[in-house]
Amino acid sequence: FHLNFGWGGYFNGYFLMNSSSWFGTGNAGQYYSNFAKILILSPTALHVNEQDSLAVDAVIQATGAYEGTDVDFTKPVWTWPGVLVMNERVIRFSLGSSGPPKSATSIPAEIGNLTALQELSLYGCFNGTVPSTITQLEDLKKLIIGNAAVYVAPNLYKGDLRWELPEDIDNLSHLEWLSAYNILEGTIPASIGNLSDLKLLFISQDTTDYGKGKLGGPLPAEIGQLGQLQQFHISDQSLEGPLPPEINDLKELRELDLSGNMLNGPVPDLDFPSIGYINLNDNQFSEFADGIGYCPNLKDLQIQSNTIAGSIPPYFCNFALLESLNISDNLIESVPEEISNLTLLNRFNADHNLLQALPDGLALIIRLKELSASNNQIGYVPGSLGQAGGLETLDLSYNLIQTIPPLLGKSPNLSEVYLNHNQIDSIPASFAHLGDGVSVFLQDNEIQGLIPENLMTAATGVHGHVRLDSNRFVFNDIPESEELLFGVQYQKDVPLTKQVYLVQEGDEVSIDIRSI
Repeated sequence: FHLNFGWGGYFNGYFLMNSSSWFGTGNAGQYYSNFAKILILSPTALHVNEQDSLAVDAVIQATGAYEGTDVDFTKPVWTWPGVLVMNERVIRFSLGSSGPPKSATSIPAEIGNLTALQELSLYGCFNGTVPSTITQLEDLKKLIIGNAAVYVAPNLYKGDLRWELPEDIDNLSHLEWLSAYNILEGTIPASIGNLSDLKLLFISQDTTDYGKGKLGGPLPAEIGQLGQLQQFHISDQSLEGPLPPEINDLKELRELDLSGNMLNGPVPDLDFPSIGYINLNDNQFSEFADGIGYCPNLKDLQIQSNTIAGSIPPYFCNFALLESLNISDNLIESVPEEISNLTLLNRFNADHNLLQALPDGLALIIRLKELSASNNQIGYVPGSLGQAGGLETLDLSYNLIQTIPPLLGKSPNLSEVYLNHNQIDSIPASFAHLGDGVSVFLQDNEIQGLIPENLMTAATGVHGHVRLDSNRFVFNDIPESEELLFGVQYQKDVPLTKQVYLVQEGDEVSIDIRSI
């Protein structure tokens, strides 16, 4: 059976209805068919040709997948789980395993005899290598293949199936979907660029059970020929070298995730008119290329944990729909004032960089909820920060800030403020008006002077938490109240206001340390 929404192709609504697998529509949205059992109605008994029957039997026997499943070798092949038949040919074959590998070669060469297959899923605890005959499946549209770990008390078994993408992978000329998990070695052949129907390329790695992936080498320039590609994920592998400029030819791309590799050189100007998500984190990119990027639909950009130096390019500020920007753990020195153009931005993370100032434009973003720029060299913070009113979490800890913006205390939605480990010398009076439940962290500064009473009491509600330790407070700075919820704890040394007292030998001396 199939449902056809009229356009054809996996991402336009065509899918086979014999599982609860998710399927995509034109904008790569996800839905589930949610079929628990498959009911087949036919006026005559179904048949499967001998070639396909023998091939399916060989694969199931080699993998041992018959254990823990409903495979009944006394019944016809079309009744076996994971098998879908049309016109006497197997067009879909899905196989997993619930136990350790049964042989040294889990996937036999006979898999290549299923020449009418449109969908193939081999995901489990398997051994050996993927046979070269897999490229004989010229009608294949969807291929999912990978290793999984299986726990059979008291042991954990890990699949050790290996596959190098073959040079003749372009024999799979109708392929629309290629997913590989914990399995790939070698490099990406240039011939992958001939898979003109490919819409999804998803290569990932479970680094906990399998370590870093072994797919290495550069991304071939031919990757830019995949004009229909919508989702491009190759994460936690060993890709190296620069991104080819041809990557910007992928004009249908909705998602790009190349995180966790060893890619280096400049981040090219990002020119993807349809993309909504880009993740280039955990690589070795060193700078932003000069250019004019164009990503009018981009909502989430992650480029953290590289070695990018210099400034954020101004064209980033033209990504009008951007909601989340993460540039943390780099060597970035400045953020352009034009960031105020990102009116939908609600999360900005710039931790662990070399910023010396926050741009004034950042304070103008009304929807900004989370701002984090800890562990920089920031000395300047916009005086109007907090004026926009949307800010909920602020982390500017471990910087060189001396003055807290006075409007910050009037920001109505603040819930967490981290200003610890700076050089702040006073608490603005506006902090007395912080809302209920706010946690304020001001430890390890140079603060002295009166502490706003409402910051430490329950007079206006219950605060989440307040830390004022390791500052320069003295007794007279602490509010006199029976409702104090927080203490000041340990403080740094302060000079005594009086150091010499004239007394006679034998006098009794009583000194109130609060007076000195």
